[in-house]
Amino acid sequence: MSLIKNILAKFGYQLVRKQKSLETVSKNRAENFPRWLKEAEALGEDVNDYINRNVGNPLELLQKVVFPYLPAEASAVIEVGPGTGRFSRAIMDRIKANPHWKLYLLDHSQWIITFLTVYFEEYDNVYPILNDGLHVPVIDDNSTDLIFSNGVFY
Repeated sequence: MSLIKNILAKFGYQLVRKQKSLETVSKNRAENFPRWLKEAEALGEDVNDYINRNVGNPLELLQKVVFPYLPAEASAVIEVGPGTGRFSRAIMDRIKANPHWKLYLLDHSQWIITFLTVYFEEYDNVYPILNDGLHVPVIDDNSTDLIFSNGVFY
């Protein structure tokens, strides 16, 4: 198993056991998202609706910098640093008319990946991927229609 882990590590991947419980995952590298989730749950709200209400809806930004560059028949989009998926939801709504759509969500935080795995569990074509921040993973046919990131690179 360690040989496989070492080979994957050279390509920026990390083999981890899929976890369904956020309580067992380190909050390290998850920024403010665990706090926002806790606050939203205390109010009985979806975390992304809560964040939108407090920091703004991402639709205006997406309409300016993403949607104009998204092909009408877009099938594969990568979002780097998706947080709790508030931008991802809107991007997904825009591309899911294509029956072959896929949304890859790359993050360096195991907490974020675990959260997104549960949050988007009803969608077979949303792929939360733990990433080292240095490599873009191999996508099914080695192509993507758009790579998007917001507030990740400083």
